[in-house]
Amino acid sequence: MKLSIIIPVYNSEKFISRCIRSIIEQNYKNYEILLVEDHSTDDSLKICQELSLKYPEIVLLQTSGKGVSAARNTGLAHASGDIIGFCDADDYFEPNALCQVMNLFASQRNLDLIVTGFYEVSNDLHSQRAFCLKKKRYCNFAELMPFVLNEPCVLGSVWNKFFRRELTTDVRFDVNLSYCEDTHFVMNVLSKNPHASCLILNQAFYHYVMNENSTTHNCNQLFDKDGQLKYINAIYAVIRDCDLSPKLRSEAGYAIVCLSIDTIARFHPQGVNRKSLRKEIRKHGFDYCRNMLKYNIKANIKRLMILIKEELKCILFVMY
Repeated sequence: MKLSIIIPVYNSEKFISRCIRSIIEQNYKNYEILLVEDHSTDDSLKICQELSLKYPEIVLLQTSGKGVSAARNTGLAHASGDIIGFCDADDYFEPNALCQVMNLFASQRNLDLIVTGFYEVSNDLHSQRAFCLKKKRYCNFAELMPFVLNEPCVLGSVWNKFFRRELTTDVRFDVNLSYCEDTHFVMNVLSKNPHASCLILNQAFYHYVMNENSTTHNCNQLFDKDGQLKYINAIYAVIRDCDLSPKLRSEAGYAIVCLSIDTIARFHPQGVNRKSLRKEIRKHGFDYCRNMLKYNIKANIKRLMILIKEELKCILFVMY
């Protein structure tokens, strides 16, 4: 059984060798690495070329600065493996992680998707926080969908998920989305195959490196030209493109409120479009109340306190 790992590469000269090394040194050897270099302005292409000459398992592909979604789509178009996995160029896998994942697929033929836990790692690679469920869980894709939207140990990311290739044949990443494009992709896969089988592991197999210089930490890039948070645009795209039940639409509304409150709390008042975010909170307030006890209660209590404080500020501003 062959594994294909798709890695988009853009200005990753400092990290890509570590990422590749974490795969090359795995016990599992039946794999290919699809490096998709996306018109970097540093020495990423040169390093990728050197790596592809050194390791025959690497397939080097190139795109012309079209973004991570186009790069991943290019990888999907060229992947030949039975199982499809993803990795970001600045992240890396745990030792022997891929062998364990592939052994599970080989021994449980009914499995269509495996979700792993992950470590959140600081730039200096010293601070680690594990995100895992307490127990492993089997579920179908319909049951997994709310976890993808709102469970921090699952997320909508693709880098902690391994798909049977058949699931991805008619699904691609939306190149018009610049944030949460992987959530949109994952939800599309799940909605098209509601009865397929998934295993959520209670082990962390992936290291997600928190890069403070990434676009996700740049407030100016988080909003579109109309003042809408790009993360919220992606959730609306999920609602639009996936066949969601009323219950799942409510879960999506809950996710929108959480994103709105967390963004208000994270950035300076002058740095975000608070009017737009408050509008989304009011619009989906009932969905938030309906679902808040299902997930991290402590986090939701903090969100409520932030919301109360924000509303008091608005009242005082109007009064004075």
